[in-house]
Amino acid sequence: MKRVWVAGILLLVAAPVTAQQGDRWQITLNDGTIFWELHLVRFRGDTLAVQQGDSTLRFPIKQVDELRLVRKAERRQAAEPNRYGGVLGARMTRCTG
Repeated sequence: MKRVWVAGILLLVAAPVTAQQGDRWQITLNDGTIFWELHLVRFRGDTLAVQQGDSTLRFPIKQVDELRLVRKAERRQAAEPNRYGGVLGARMTRCTG
């Protein structure tokens, strides 16, 4: 039960602050199944609802092992010589201990 509350709080705090329109989420379930290209819809009770294309998927939070925010890649010019300026952004929230 504690895991559900921690995951819910992290999700509610992280999603509105860091997620932008171009952001995508990735979910890994406890059995290793990975779902890509997701948009968060809502977190109600112990169920996480996400949208993938035209489909809405719902997962009990007990089945979610990892929730990852994947941002679009962007290239930034670095001021330091010999330093690569491209950045891939990712934010991960581990739901299991």
